[in-house]
Amino acid sequence: QDSNLSVGAMCVDGGASRNGFLMQFQSDISDIDVIRPAETEATALGAAYLAGLYCGFFEGKDALTDGESTVFRPRITDTERQLKVAGWRRAVNSTKTFSLEEE
Repeated sequence: QDSNLSVGAMCVDGGASRNGFLMQFQSDISDIDVIRPAETEATALGAAYLAGLYCGFFEGKDALTDGESTVFRPRITDTERQLKVAGWRRAVNSTKTFSLEEE
């Protein structure tokens, strides 16, 4: 919202991206597709690919494969989305209030 840019999809990787529930939730809340690659550890995979290319294990970039991606598409209505976002904002504000009380 702040950037005034339209985002068509979100590509994810890393440990949390293995959680299908979380990825579907991200898609539902953001109202965009979330794309998870077959290999979620992109940094490790990239390093392995570079090493393999350097030492000749792979003949070239065409030999590298990404596998089948999983696409999570929004499945909730705008009304449900608004309710979930409002609940999230309440939770964040409650946490802020609680942390201020601790000071």
